[in-house]
Amino acid sequence: NGVFEVKSETDLDLSIVNELGQVIRTIKLSAQNNHTVQVDDLANGVYFIVGLNNQVKINQKIIIAK
Repeated sequence: NGVFEVKSETDLDLSIVNELGQVIRTIKLSAQNNHTVQVDDLANGVYFIVGLNNQVKINQKIIIAK
């Protein structure tokens, strides 16, 4: 339905990146605000959620198909 949820127990900055490596959106999460991200304005395609948490690299692939 164009909505996905990203949650974290620690402060975290993430980026949504397209297949060309361009940053489409930046997401700020904190322990207090479980954050819901709307992606209904993104075109169909493959995207990656990337970031760094306590020196651990985060790289999660998402596919948007409406």
